[in-house]
Amino acid sequence: IKFTREKEYARIRVFSKRKEGELHLYFRDNGTGFDMNYAAHIFEPFSRLENKEKYEGNGVGLATVKKICGRLQGQVKIQACPGKGYEVEIILPDSMIIAENAQKEEDTIKIGVIGDLSGIAKKEEQGKYYAYHLAAEEINEQGGIDGKKIELLFRDDQSKDVLTRKAVEELTEKEHVHVLMGSTLSPSRDIMRHHAHRTKTLYMDTQQTEGGVASHYTFCLSAGPEQQMRDLIRYLIRREGKKCYILAADYNYGILSAEWAKYYIREFGGELVGTEYIDQDIRDFSSVIDRIEQLKTDVLISICVFPNHDEFYQQWHERGMNHIPNATTQVAAEFMQNIELAPPVLENTYVMASFIEESDLPEAKCFVEKYREKYDRAKIPYMNMDTETVYTSLYLYKQAVEMAGTTETEAVIQALESGKVSFDSPGGKVTVRGEDHHTIRSLTCFRIDENHRAQAVFRTKPLYSDYIEKMMERKAGVKGGLRALGLNAGDEQYNMLLDKIY
Repeated sequence: IKFTREKEYARIRVFSKRKEGELHLYFRDNGTGFDMNYAAHIFEPFSRLENKEKYEGNGVGLATVKKICGRLQGQVKIQACPGKGYEVEIILPDSMIIAENAQKEEDTIKIGVIGDLSGIAKKEEQGKYYAYHLAAEEINEQGGIDGKKIELLFRDDQSKDVLTRKAVEELTEKEHVHVLMGSTLSPSRDIMRHHAHRTKTLYMDTQQTEGGVASHYTFCLSAGPEQQMRDLIRYLIRREGKKCYILAADYNYGILSAEWAKYYIREFGGELVGTEYIDQDIRDFSSVIDRIEQLKTDVLISICVFPNHDEFYQQWHERGMNHIPNATTQVAAEFMQNIELAPPVLENTYVMASFIEESDLPEAKCFVEKYREKYDRAKIPYMNMDTETVYTSLYLYKQAVEMAGTTETEAVIQALESGKVSFDSPGGKVTVRGEDHHTIRSLTCFRIDENHRAQAVFRTKPLYSDYIEKMMERKAGVKGGLRALGLNAGDEQYNMLLDKIY
């Protein structure tokens, strides 16, 4: 990379061949090269042929390579031409290849899954756990992925950072999984995303997110706040009134989702009369409800994520506030308050989701039927939005691998970025977008009635966000987003709190 950086079209190629009991590894570029008359000195420690002012380094790289090759009963050769590049050839004995492990890799595709199976979010994660199994069983019965069987490797992180780090290191560096999937809370997916970027592992995030993630190795396959909020807020402002109050968890997802709510309130001519961020310990919401009532709020937008926040819905109902529509991205879509709280506590609650168990789409009904044949309500009380996301993600990965013709990470990413990877999911057609590594999908607006039945109100056209592309063009001057940047893309999360798009 160092010696090709001044080339307009740098070319670096790394490949291998098997020859007569030997493994040959080749490293070739079209960089500065050197005069072969000086080749005898190239492997000497601290010997440098290039301009010391122009290229950083100490001249120990190739000397170290030669020493390692000697220790392994191998050798190293070099060929070069000034101004045209060079090739290093490393030759190692064929006995170094571990044939048994190589054969095992050829027979199975390892999918590493991390989630909270026994911690604070276990109720929500269990539905996803069995959706992984259902999809994997179906795919394996159909012949697998490109003829190879799926092997699921689960790790329980209990929503604890130290366990997430341990799990992701084990799956990528010991098990060498072909793809990472999962996450539950924001901190766990941040750890997984950063580690995937560092180890160049494909990561397919199957959890509802707050948006803004831009990484070459990460694909966010659930719905984001733009998809869940835009049409929902527009519908309620036009139907119920302009005065909106936001109640959000004082937490990454709640704070960033609140920023999207503010954006859409403004876009659709609403009036933001108040915003409140609540921590995970609050139990008495009387003062909050007082303020909402005093401000003559027309629409409440609640983005509550902590277990104690269920108390808000109970107190909201007890105060007789259900006449004010409550728009949420969480109830039913992620958390099952609709079956845990007694009716009619959640009456007049609106939620936008790609799928929930009451969905009346033919694909959804078929999915629910076959899921319930295996997993009854005693095991899984309710199927939420990301039950579908998990199921869909395995099929999207299958299609990408088969399109690429390999499980090699960069080839699979190229297939996912093509715009041609899609699946007719239980929530309708889902297509992966190369520009931002998120999805194009339609969502349904549900209203929860006095009996806690979720009834479809309307369905959106296919939705996607161009926020990441806008931020990348503004900050990096590049059009086309992640697909255009390719391996040059960093690993960051554009923050709606800071990176305003209005």
